[in-house]
Amino acid sequence: MKSAFSRCAAVAALAMIACAGTVSPATAQLPAVTLYSVTYKIDFSQPGDAGSGPEPYGYVRLDYKDGGHVNLWEQTESGADTLSTYGPVTTAPLDISKVKTISADVDEDDNIGDDEIGYGTKDWAGKGEYTFTEEDGSTTLTIISVNEIK
Repeated sequence: MKSAFSRCAAVAALAMIACAGTVSPATAQLPAVTLYSVTYKIDFSQPGDAGSGPEPYGYVRLDYKDGGHVNLWEQTESGADTLSTYGPVTTAPLDISKVKTISADVDEDDNIGDDEIGYGTKDWAGKGEYTFTEEDGSTTLTIISVNEIK
């Protein structure tokens, strides 16, 4: 009596022989993917900040339908500099057909205590403004343009 492993191996070998010649790496067709460049800027606001402006840290990112993501901006807490506007920046190539949402988790670092100035998730709708407002301030991602790469 043959073991289950050897039966599976025999079936796999027969399947490979049956399929041989039908698809080769040279003739395999990958689905067409349209890639885009995205130009954007991010504004950080903290109206009650006693300093010269917010020192943001955290991230703003595009979340993909498959669970992956692309960071548009990211800063660790250590080394957060005063920053009210980041950009405009152009990033490419992106497959925007995979984008599901935009998310932000932005805090502000100062000597008084950390403040939250942008948190949440918004549905991707392409070009436009996405504002994440918190008690201590806000973070606004502006998608300026989305252009197909040809």
